[in-house]
Amino acid sequence: MKHRPPEFKLLGHPAERRTLGLLTLGLIGVLLPYALLPGPTAWSSDWSSAWSLGWSIALLGLQVIGSYIGNGINHNHSHRPTLATRAQNRVFNGALSLVVGYPVSVLKIIHGLNHHGEFGTNRDWSGTHQLDQKSFGGLLRYTLRAFRSMNQPEAKARELSLRPALQSEIRRESRVLLLIVAILLLASPLTFLTITLPAWVISNFAAVMINAIQHGGCDLQSSTNHSVNFTGRFYNFWLCNNGYHTWHHDHTDAHWSDLPARHREHLDAHMPTELNQANFLSYLFREYGPRGSRPIRDLSTSPPPKAWPVPTEFDPTHPNSSAQAHLIHASNHLGSSPPTQPPP
Repeated sequence: MKHRPPEFKLLGHPAERRTLGLLTLGLIGVLLPYALLPGPTAWSSDWSSAWSLGWSIALLGLQVIGSYIGNGINHNHSHRPTLATRAQNRVFNGALSLVVGYPVSVLKIIHGLNHHGEFGTNRDWSGTHQLDQKSFGGLLRYTLRAFRSMNQPEAKARELSLRPALQSEIRRESRVLLLIVAILLLASPLTFLTITLPAWVISNFAAVMINAIQHGGCDLQSSTNHSVNFTGRFYNFWLCNNGYHTWHHDHTDAHWSDLPARHREHLDAHMPTELNQANFLSYLFREYGPRGSRPIRDLSTSPPPKAWPVPTEFDPTHPNSSAQAHLIHASNHLGSSPPTQPPP
């Protein structure tokens, strides 16, 4: 009997064909400006300035959309790897890092560990306790505060020291991304500075802002009412069902392709109708446009007096951290009180 070689497997789930297609479009969005815009400085005397400007705006918009979709892909990918093997996912991570503009494994700290681990408390870096008003200005202020909260190198370094494999992945992705950025700068510095870099900034700004839209004004302590869900087919096709947020929050291991069915089976009958929105844009303008402007009170733990830095679950002073738990366990075993730690 002949020995058959193991069957090659690429996808972690059959639905990931859509993910690969969307990733390909995102890569095209990043690289297309360098193919279409002439010369090492993007504009040349062969093109009229108006024509070049129009092309640049269109290509900027295309990359913003592609990079925003890339952030949706990375959200799903950070919870369940897209491809079948570690080697394949490393290649995927490098390509996705180029689409979104940062080492994608960083999201496992910011989103997987912090947001999900600290959800509903003021220790959530992207928590809606930083949203003071349901308005476009409130969203802008929230996003700036959330970016500031996420920028905690010491906390991230402590977490990575406990996860050397994750630290190695982030370093590998950083090196790949820096190499590609150097190549793009050599190819056309003006294209990079006027299209690629702004598109990364805008798309990541929007990706952080969506957290406030999904959770703003919701009861974060409720088992079903902590998220607004966007159920439109168009929205969820391009964002791989990221609109179905409630079931994802409570079942982070569920594959994104299963979320619509789980939502219909288990949540529709138990949720207020206002938490199921068919159209994302109409909800955004209704709730955060000029007519929707109103103060908001977050229902999670009140913000700390000093919002910077925010202690996290991997801060040794945090009562839920492994270091603090070890101290308490040791002191109980020895029959003494644990050392005093500053409050989180």
